[in-house]
Amino acid sequence: MKRIAFSFLVAALLLASGCSKENGPVRVPVSLQVNLPGDDTPIYTPNTTRATAGEPAVGFDVTFTNTSTQAETTVQTDASGTARAELEEGVYNIFVYGVYQANGKENVYQYTLTSQSVLAPAEGSGATGVTFPAVIPELAAVSGGWVIKEVYNSGCYSPAGKAYSYDQYICLYNNSDQVLYADSLVVAMSSKFTNDNMDQGYLSQFLPGRVVPDLLIQVPGNGKEHPVQPGACLVIANQGINHIEVGGKVDLTRADFEWYDDHRLDVDVPEVPNMINLYGYSATINLLSVQSNRAYFILRPTGDITAWMNSLKTSVVYPSGTSKEMYPIPAEQIIDGVQLAPKGSVLNNPALPSAVDVGYTYVGENDGDSGARLGLVASRKVKEKTAQGRIVLQDTNNSTLDFLPNQEPSPYSVKE
Repeated sequence: MKRIAFSFLVAALLLASGCSKENGPVRVPVSLQVNLPGDDTPIYTPNTTRATAGEPAVGFDVTFTNTSTQAETTVQTDASGTARAELEEGVYNIFVYGVYQANGKENVYQYTLTSQSVLAPAEGSGATGVTFPAVIPELAAVSGGWVIKEVYNSGCYSPAGKAYSYDQYICLYNNSDQVLYADSLVVAMSSKFTNDNMDQGYLSQFLPGRVVPDLLIQVPGNGKEHPVQPGACLVIANQGINHIEVGGKVDLTRADFEWYDDHRLDVDVPEVPNMINLYGYSATINLLSVQSNRAYFILRPTGDITAWMNSLKTSVVYPSGTSKEMYPIPAEQIIDGVQLAPKGSVLNNPALPSAVDVGYTYVGENDGDSGARLGLVASRKVKEKTAQGRIVLQDTNNSTLDFLPNQEPSPYSVKE
């Protein structure tokens, strides 16, 4: 195991010093031990046999996020694999992320803890801070080059003050150094909400192994029809028109594809090829949720698409007792995903497994506006620009770290 670079969302750790209440907010010493998986289990996934602890994970970035203030504290694990910090009393989310080589292969591992309390030990307890049991990271999903650059779901208000949603789009990005083909890629929106107060147990029951979608649309092609150059975008529009001319915010005449529902309320733009509609929640037109409280993800099925869909078909029973045929997607088939949730969420009701996205990003400043009609997006951050000029986007499988919230839509380019 060679290169180590981990970033972990973790909320409370133990130091050797005491806690003082005399001056300002109480600061508590905290510590967390991080170990690499043992050599006998170098690669494993959630819901399988747990890995045994191996050598200390040295140099991991550990990020503590205060759920009330959103203040972040980042430290690195030391030579013993221990992360140490001093945090104000409160509730924290903690994320650990890492990339290292095992058996000649680069693997991405991560671990997360949410809603962890950091409180000063009671006087006379003998404790000097807060500590947590050692953790062993889990194998994360890898993008294979495709990432979601941004999802413009919120819609906007027209100059006349009318709600407008038809300028929605999803932008995929070739984050690799090779030409990738978009043929047969599937774009999905989760059925499950991410709001902290919405349990939706009938959908949560499938996690973390499967994700239930409300929308499945597929790029057509035989495998080599739709090349996307390194560092280029693939734009999938709701309607491929210049929405600025009719009250929207984005010109989508240059979109690569559009999803079209054969209904009088939708518009089929002849110049923009249609996606293949595999499944949609609506019998009329399928829009992205304007409330930024869903997850979006991409995958590529193999084999016959009809057989694949039939293999997924599951009867989902709602609390009312009614049921609906839906298509839970195996988590291991997901290439990349992003969760949108209200700002300040604890994310105790995630829509994606942590191996796909351990965090979330947001549009809007509070749960009241829900990011709807704001005309803004969450856009993936730039990690670096290569010597050849190619822009590499950040992809740690943690949308809290990977995305910039409340950005202006930019479907065709990357903001450096």
